Amino acid sequence: MNHVRIGSISDIIRSGLVIVDTLDVVRELLENSVDSGAANVQIDIDYDGDCLSVRVEDDGAGMSKGDLSLLGRRNWSSKQVETSSFGSRGESLHSIMGLCTRTEIISKQNHTAWKLHFVGDTSRGDLNETQFDVSSGTIVNVVDVFGRVPVRKRHFKAEWRDMTTKLGSMTFIVLACRPNVAVTLKRNGKLVSKGCNSGGTKGVADLMQLLLGLPGPFFTVQDEMDNIVVEGVITKTLTQGYQFLVMNGRVLENRELLSWVNKQFGKDRSASFIFFITTSVEESDLLQSPRKRCYRPVQFDKIRTVIGRLVKQWTNRESSKRQSLGPRRWIGASRFFTNVSSISLTKESLIRCRPICQVENKFILARVDSVLVALDQHACDERVIVERLYKQWTTSMSVCVCDVVFVVNRLELALFEKFGAELFQWGIKIEIQEQRITIRQISQLVGEKPDQYVQQGVIRFLEDLDLKRKRGVADSDTWWTSLAQMPDFYQETIKQRACREAIRFGKSLTNQEQQQLLNDLVRCKDPMHCAHGRPTCVPLIRWHDK
Repeated sequence: MNHVRIGSISDIIRSGLVIVDTLDVVRELLENSVDSGAANVQIDIDYDGDCLSVRVEDDGAGMSKGDLSLLGRRNWSSKQVETSSFGSRGESLHSIMGLCTRTEIISKQNHTAWKLHFVGDTSRGDLNETQFDVSSGTIVNVVDVFGRVPVRKRHFKAEWRDMTTKLGSMTFIVLACRPNVAVTLKRNGKLVSKGCNSGGTKGVADLMQLLLGLPGPFFTVQDEMDNIVVEGVITKTLTQGYQFLVMNGRVLENRELLSWVNKQFGKDRSASFIFFITTSVEESDLLQSPRKRCYRPVQFDKIRTVIGRLVKQWTNRESSKRQSLGPRRWIGASRFFTNVSSISLTKESLIRCRPICQVENKFILARVDSVLVALDQHACDERVIVERLYKQWTTSMSVCVCDVVFVVNRLELALFEKFGAELFQWGIKIEIQEQRITIRQISQLVGEKPDQYVQQGVIRFLEDLDLKRKRGVADSDTWWTSLAQMPDFYQETIKQRACREAIRFGKSLTNQEQQQLLNDLVRCKDPMHCAHGRPTCVPLIRWHDK
């Protein structure tokens, strides 16, 4: 058995647990630069064919010749074990070297620069003195990312397409944790962003606008409980894309907590935010992930409570004053109606429904076998109309010319670039110019809607596509199954139209019109509910024929 070969493979596998994608390579090198005390960091990412390379240059403290000679060994680090540093495990650089074809490192300290060359994770040659035009600092040049694991390159094209947005988020979270560091980012020689955190929540808000493209306004919050202090920045957005939790300078990743926080914002309100959590340092919080993340802090419940109070501050500020309703007054029901709780109406039973009379020009009394049923004439007609409109707009798409112009953040821009074809399937034709979106064509269904309604509807549809709540285009010829893929704002418009066109309360119906309405209702896919989910009919009493 070739133990050396097995050992090298296991080392690559272990490296793959630390470095998952190209973004991890960039983040680890950036964090190393920031930990070195750098005030300026420049990141260059180049992609040519299937070869992707990353170069990071900083003006930090640099490394001595002795430290540089030990560099790249697993679990070796020149950093002090401090919570203020992004990491001190000594795993990231070794893992990057183990997955990439070639790595070159130049570091300068005490006016002398040294150069080291690696092939894989093995150094080649001795340390050589070289030129470096800074008083101190380091250059790390990683050539052919994942060159030693070719199968990982299959996703490069998709990663490269989405990388600008992800790099913006990654750079933001690093700079948000470390003020007074300037980071310049380039892709294939083209400047992508340049940002610096000037400090405090004001500096973080400026970064959210610069790196994430969020327009604001930004609301700062702060609260504490026992030994936990939380401060943050919140801004109203159409999506939930930019949401960050940072605990003691490290990213806190907990889907349960983020899901809970979003519920506190309310059903019809979305926000982007970053919360900085400061609490006592627990050893278990530092050792939960090789990627230097924390997933379940020891004081999780208290942290959630404080964040909930901060969200409440923001929602109270955003919500307008609403008139409170008085307590409901209930009238005792007659015992004559108490025996209907066990009655269940179905589509099949409605086939046998026969109208008796109209009550107050609002309801139709009808008989289903031995049950007296009340049908809401508006709800019934609304169901008939909404299904007709659903069928019409899922089987054909009439479009109209429009000119809806708006500016998006970088996350939203990436979604427009990614799902342009899916938008076109639903009659939405767009033009993209930097972060400016112009909708040139839209379905006639929403052609007369306000621009803001169209903008919000399209962006929320993109979010549904990105989260795979919708597939963009239906794979069925039936309207009922196609409906699930239709943009929500199309569906809402159809419901509103059905409500306007349906028979109103106060309209008198002949017995023939009542019967026709019941016949149309029975042919519906869901005759038991109106377009908005209210019941179309309810049982009143059961009687027995003598």
